[in-house]
Amino acid sequence: MDDERVSHQLSQVDLHAGGESTLDDPDAATPISKIPYDVLLDIFHAVAEPGTFEVGRGALLAITHVCMDWRKVALDFPSLWSSFMVNIRETTSHLRLLELYLQRSRDAPLSVRIHARYREQHLDVAGSRAVLALLAQHSNRFFSLQLTGFWDGVEWFGIRGKLPHLEILQLPDSRIHETHQFDDVPRLHTLRTRGRCITLSGFPPARPWKRIPCAQIRFLVIWPQTMRDIPSHGLQLDDFPKLTSLRCILPCRDTNDDGAILSMWGTRSAPFLLPRLTSWCIEVDGPENTLRVPELGEMLDHFTTPALQSLDIIYLVHPTNLYSFLKRSNCGLTHLVLRRSSIRVGELLEILELLPALERLLIDNGFTPTMVTNKFFDNLVLSPGRRVLVPGLRELSIRGTYIFQGPKLLEMLQSRVGSNLKFVQLALPTRLVEGLDLLGMKALVGVCVLVARADKGAYIDL
Repeated sequence: MDDERVSHQLSQVDLHAGGESTLDDPDAATPISKIPYDVLLDIFHAVAEPGTFEVGRGALLAITHVCMDWRKVALDFPSLWSSFMVNIRETTSHLRLLELYLQRSRDAPLSVRIHARYREQHLDVAGSRAVLALLAQHSNRFFSLQLTGFWDGVEWFGIRGKLPHLEILQLPDSRIHETHQFDDVPRLHTLRTRGRCITLSGFPPARPWKRIPCAQIRFLVIWPQTMRDIPSHGLQLDDFPKLTSLRCILPCRDTNDDGAILSMWGTRSAPFLLPRLTSWCIEVDGPENTLRVPELGEMLDHFTTPALQSLDIIYLVHPTNLYSFLKRSNCGLTHLVLRRSSIRVGELLEILELLPALERLLIDNGFTPTMVTNKFFDNLVLSPGRRVLVPGLRELSIRGTYIFQGPKLLEMLQSRVGSNLKFVQLALPTRLVEGLDLLGMKALVGVCVLVARADKGAYIDL
C-alpha cells in the first residue's frame, strides 16, 4: 500500500471515528508508553520540522495512532501541526486533511510552504483554488510563507493585505517583480528568493527598494549577477538600520568595472557605520582561477562594525585591510573564519592580537597550503612572562594546511588553552600522532585529525 493510501486511511479514522485509538490496549505497560512527555514532544517536533513532511503523507497522523499517550501529546500541542507543506496538484484529495491540520494547529502561528507542481494549464483550477482559498482564510496566522514551483497563473490567492504577522517570505523568481505585494506586511524582516540577483535574496535591476519595508529587515543577502548591475539597484545600507546579518556573494569575472563594489553601498567616503551588525559573510562567486577582486580589500576599509561577533571571509582579503578593519571596529569578535586566504603566520598573529574574545578560529587555505610553524602555536600557549593571545578559544580548525613542525602544537594542546578546546580539526604528519595526548583535554567533545603519509604527503582521516 503506497503512502497516499495509508495517509488517506489514517485521515478517515481521524475525521470519522471521533479520534478513537486504533490500539486494543492503549494503556499497556510497553517501553513506548514510558517515554517522558517532554522527550516525546522533542521527537514529534523533529518529525514536524518545516519541509520534512507534506500534508497527505501522514507523519503526524501515524504518530497519533501509536497509543493514547502519544495521541494526547500530539493533540495537546498545536505547534506540532502548524508547520507543513501543501503540494498543489490536479485534485483536492488533500483538502480535508489540510482542514484537519489547520483545526489542530488552533491559533498557533503557521509556517507554510505551498508548492505548485505544474503550470496553470496543467492545474485543476477549481481544485487548486479550493485549497488556496482555505489557506487564505488563515493568512492572518502566517508567520512564514514559502511559495515554490510554478506560480505563473496563481495570483496570490487573495492574501494581499492580509499578512499582519508574516515575518519570513520566500518567493519564486517569477513573482519577485510584484512590488505591490509588500505594501502591507508590517512585520516582514526576511525576504528570500532562489535567484542570483541582488537579493533579500534576489531582485532584478528594476526593483524599487523603497517599496520594501527595509527599516525592519534584519537579514540581508546581496548576490548581484554582475557588478555592472549594482548601481542601477540604488541599494543604500542606510535603508536598513536594524540589519544584524549580512551576506555578500560577489561575482569575480567582471570586477574590473572600477568602483562597482563600493557603489553598492552608495559611498566612497569615510567608514560606513553598521552599528547592529553581528554577523558578516563575504564570498566570491566563481572558480579561483577567474578571481579578480582588487576592490574587495578596499571594501572593508569603508566599514566600521562595533557589534560584529562573527566574520566569515572566502577568497579574501589582504591581511592589511582585514587588520585595519578589525582595529577600527574594535569589536568583540568571537568567530573568525578565513577560507582560501593564504594568510601567513605572522599576519595571522597580528590579527589575533586584536581578538582577545575569540572562541572559534577556522583557517581553510584550500589548495594553497601554508606552513604553520612553531611560531603560531607558541603564541597561543601561556608562556612565562607572556599572555595568551586567545584564552577563550574553544574551537580550532586548520584545514588544507601542512604542519611541518609540531612540538609547539602538542604543547598548545596540552596547555591551558588546549584544555579549554571543545573541537579540534588539524592536519598532522604521522610522526606527531603518537605524541598527541587527548586525555588531558577534558572539554573536548569532537576531534578530527588528518594524518599525512610520509611517502606521498597525502592525508587520510584518522
